[in-house]
Amino acid sequence: MNKTFNKIFLILFLVFIVIYFSARVGLIDYQSKIKKELTDEQIIKFEEDIKKGEKIDLKEYVKDDNRYDNTLSKITLKVSDTIGNVTKDIIGFMFKKIEKSMNE
Repeated sequence: MNKTFNKIFLILFLVFIVIYFSARVGLIDYQSKIKKELTDEQIIKFEEDIKKGEKIDLKEYVKDDNRYDNTLSKITLKVSDTIGNVTKDIIGFMFKKIEKSMNE
């Protein structure tokens, strides 16, 4: 019974880890994409500045709208961070148990 429970727990844990990291990676990619996008106005301004021979600074053309004023966003971010910390602790605990069992 205990072995079956351990196997089920391990499978569920691995599924959770895969889903968690795929969601994390997707979020990071999405945020990177947004940071890199230039609006049409910014592209036109960039082209005009090049034609005028002005000094170019990328920070003037890329918008940085990382405002999280939404309560739901703040709560979701806290939950995500908590899940990440708990997952890190669980993985550390599991590796310590594995190491201990290998040394016996």
